[in-house]
Amino acid sequence: MNAITELGWLIERAMDSQSAKAEAVEYLAEIERALPTDCVAILNDVTGQVAVFSVPGEGPRPDPEPGAALSPARRRTLELIATFLGVTVAVNLPFAIWGWPRWTWFFEYNRIREIEPSLYLLLGADARGSVTAANTVSAMAVLAAALAIAAAELRTRRLDLLRAACALVCLFFIANKVYSPQYWLWVVALLALAAVPGWLGGAVSVLALADYAISFTRLHLQADRVWAQAFWFDHAVFWPMVAFRYAALAACALWAATHMLRKPDGQPHSAISAITA
Repeated sequence: MNAITELGWLIERAMDSQSAKAEAVEYLAEIERALPTDCVAILNDVTGQVAVFSVPGEGPRPDPEPGAALSPARRRTLELIATFLGVTVAVNLPFAIWGWPRWTWFFEYNRIREIEPSLYLLLGADARGSVTAANTVSAMAVLAAALAIAAAELRTRRLDLLRAACALVCLFFIANKVYSPQYWLWVVALLALAAVPGWLGGAVSVLALADYAISFTRLHLQADRVWAQAFWFDHAVFWPMVAFRYAALAACALWAATHMLRKPDGQPHSAISAITA
C-alpha cells in the first residue's frame, strides 16, 4: 500500500471515527515533513480531501534545532532549575569567596549541632550520640521525597508546585533534628498558598500559637532556674505539645502529598495557581 492509498483509507475511516481521523492527521503531518519547504499539505475536516499548496521558498525542510525537540513543560522545568541554580550561586558566591571561614561555619555548626527537642528525642534518641544518624535520616528522607515528587511530575505533568513544596517542607521539618517555633510561619504560609481545607489550616494555626507560647514558657522557666516547675512543665505540657506538633506536621505533609497532582481537567488547586491560570 503506497502513501496516497493508505492516506485515502484513513480518510474514509476518519469520516466515521474520531480516532481514525487523528491517525489521518498524524499521517498527513509525516507527509508534510517530507515535502519541500515551499509545499504545505492540508486535510479538509469536512470533505476529507488533501490539498497541497505552494508557498515562496525552495529547498529541503531544515532539521529542527536541538532545543526545538523539548516540550514546553520540559523547557519550563529546565528554566526553573537554571533560575534556582543561578540565584543560589549569585547570592552565596560573594560570601563564599570573601568570607570563606565564616560562610562555611553555618554548615559546620549544623553538622555537629546537638539534637534539640524534636521527633528524635521524642522517640528516645540521644541528643549527642545520635547526631550523625539524625543528619543521615534527614538528608535521605528529604532527598527521597524530592525525587519522588520529580518522578510524579515527569510521569503525569500534573504537579501542583505549591502543594508539592508544602509536602516537602513539612517533611523536612519532621525529619530535621531542630525545630524552632518560628518555623510555623513557613508551614502556615505554605498551607494557605496550597489551599488546604479550612479545618486543617485553622487547627494548625491554633496549634502553632500554642506551640510558640509553650516553647517560650519553657525557656522562661529554665532561664529563671526554677527547676522543679521546669521539670513538671516538661513532662506535663511541653513534650505532649511536641507530640502534637509532629502529628500536625505529618497530617499537613500527608494531605499535601496526596493532593499535589492536579485533576486531568487541569483545574488549579492552589490559591496562586487559581489566580494566574
